[in-house]
Amino acid sequence: MMDPWFEDVLLELLRAGAVALILARLLHGGRGGPLLAAPGGRLIVGGFGLVLFGALIDITDNFPALNRLVVVGDTPVQAFLEKLVGYLGGFTLVAVGVWRWLPAVAAGLAQRAQIAAQSGEAPAEPAEAMRRLARSQAFLHTVLETMGEGVLVVGADRRIRYANLKAEQLLGWPAGGLDGEPLEVVTGAEGPAREAVVRSLAEGTEEGRVEADLLARGGAALPVDLALAPLQGGGGVVVTFQDLRARRQLEAELRRMAAQDPLTGLANRRELERLLRLELGRAARHGRPLAVLVLDVDRFKLVNDGHGHHAGDRVLVELARRLRGLTREVDVVGRLGGDEFVVVLPETDLSGGLAFAERVRAAVGERPFQVDGLELPVTVSLGVAAFPDHGESLRALLVQGDRALYAAKAAGRNRVSAGGTG
Repeated sequence: MMDPWFEDVLLELLRAGAVALILARLLHGGRGGPLLAAPGGRLIVGGFGLVLFGALIDITDNFPALNRLVVVGDTPVQAFLEKLVGYLGGFTLVAVGVWRWLPAVAAGLAQRAQIAAQSGEAPAEPAEAMRRLARSQAFLHTVLETMGEGVLVVGADRRIRYANLKAEQLLGWPAGGLDGEPLEVVTGAEGPAREAVVRSLAEGTEEGRVEADLLARGGAALPVDLALAPLQGGGGVVVTFQDLRARRQLEAELRRMAAQDPLTGLANRRELERLLRLELGRAARHGRPLAVLVLDVDRFKLVNDGHGHHAGDRVLVELARRLRGLTREVDVVGRLGGDEFVVVLPETDLSGGLAFAERVRAAVGERPFQVDGLELPVTVSLGVAAFPDHGESLRALLVQGDRALYAAKAAGRNRVSAGGTG
C-alpha cells in the first residue's frame, strides 16, 4: 500500500506538472502569440502562473529543506502565499480573463466568417462552430466548478445569474438554488458587500479586495474576502470570494497569544499595562478610585533551587489560579515577569485594596501547593497603591506598589504593606 506521505507528494507534483504544462501551452508563440494578444489573455496566463506558484509553495510543506529555501517555511505566511495569493488570486485572474477572452473569440470567428464570405471561401460548417463553442463552454464550466473560491455572476438587474459549486456550498444553497435570486439574498439589504457590488455595476469598475459578510442560507453571517470584475458591455459583474473564517480564527488566536502570558494564561506585561492605562483613564474621567496590588512569592528561588524550575512553574500556575478565583470579572490580573504579579481593582479605594490583599495572602497561605506529589508551603508578600492617593500615572502606581512590596518583605514577608510606607 502506498505511503500516505508519498501519495500526497506525488499528487502535488502531478498537479504542479499539469499546471506547468497548461502554462507552457498558453505561452506557445511568445509575446506575439494569439492568446497573449487577445483581451484577457495576459490575465489567464498570469492566473495560471499564480496557481503554479501556489502549487510549488504547497509542495514545500512536505520537505523541511525546501521550506528553508522559500524562507517563509511552514507558517501562516506560507499559507497566505499558497491559498490567497496562489490559488485564490490565480483562479480569480483565470476566471476574469476567460470572461474577457470569450467575446474576443466570438468576434474573431465572426470576422473570419465575414472574410471567408468576401473571398468566396465557404465559412466553417455550423456543426464545427457549435463544437468549438461547446468546447469553450465546457472549459469555462470546468474552471469555475473546480475553483476553491466562490464565484457569483450578478446581472445588471441585480439578480444572480450564476453561482459555482463552491459558492453554493459556502452559502448553504442546493445546486442551482441561487439562480435568479436577488442580490440581497446573499448580501443583505445593506452593508459593504452590497455596496461594493452595486458600485461596480453602476460604474463598471473593478473592486480590489473587500472584507465583508455575506449571508448564508438561513441568515448566518459568512465573513469573506471579495473581489469584483465587471463584464464587458455592462452586462453584470463577476464576484469571487473566499471564506475568511479560518483566517479570522487564526488572527484571534495570534492576538490572544500576543496578549497572554504563555505559562499562566494571565495578561502578559504589555497587555497588563494597556489595561491598567484604560482603567486609569476611566477612573480619572469619572473621579473614581482604583487600587493596584503588586505581589510576589516569598523565597521563590528556594523552590526553584530545591525542586527544579518545573516545580517553580507549577507554583506560579497554581498562584494564578487562586488569584483568578478571588477576583471579580472587572478586575485585571497579570504577570509582570518571573514570580511578580499585579492585580488591578477598579472602583476600589486604598482600604478596599488592603482588605483584598489580606484575603489574597490568606488564600495563598491557608493550604500548601500540590506539586508532583509534594506539598509545598507558599506565602506571598503584597504591596498596595491607590489612585489618586499614590499617583495618577501607570508608572507612579507601579513604583509605589513595588516599594510597598519591598517594605512588606523587609518587615518579615507574608505581609501586606501600603504605598508610601516603609
